[in-house]
Amino acid sequence: MPCRIFSTTAFLIALYFAPNALAETKQYVVEIAVFSHRTSDFSGEIWKQAYTETVQRNIPRQENEIQYVKDGPMRSIVESLQRRNEYDLLHYSAWIQDTLTRNQVLVTPITSGAGNLEGEVQVYGGQLLFVDIKLNFMKEPLSVSVGTSPVRFTINEKRRLKLNETHYFDHPYFGAIFRVSRGPVS
Repeated sequence: MPCRIFSTTAFLIALYFAPNALAETKQYVVEIAVFSHRTSDFSGEIWKQAYTETVQRNIPRQENEIQYVKDGPMRSIVESLQRRNEYDLLHYSAWIQDTLTRNQVLVTPITSGAGNLEGEVQVYGGQLLFVDIKLNFMKEPLSVSVGTSPVRFTINEKRRLKLNETHYFDHPYFGAIFRVSRGPVS
């Protein structure tokens, strides 16, 4: 009888702590490479439209600081883009991130050194992972017939992600390659 009480008590204690063990935060390595097409011209239709969207950024909390890393699994793709004459690499970054809900996760800013790219990425989820990507690329027209002021092109997309899959966000004038992999074990 005491053995049965002990095993029942041990089972109840294990059952009590099991949800907390399952709720541990997972870490992921998130990577993005943004590039422009050198050969794209403005021969298609262009809509003159003022860009008015403003984005409310989440306030960073101490425990959710962005931890950038030097390289990730997608580095070979980035090096291939840099070797090709058709593309200009505008931005590459990789960071380690916890899996958090949309309201908890930080928005990661995306910019280029030349000032012609601005945007943000937000990766969030629980059982499923999602990405919200908002990128704006400014390009000078190659032809005077379209005007002389820069034109803004936008990628604004929300997508469900799978681990270790490379995702491509396409636009005729620029693109982004995105990947989320399992992070280091803490």
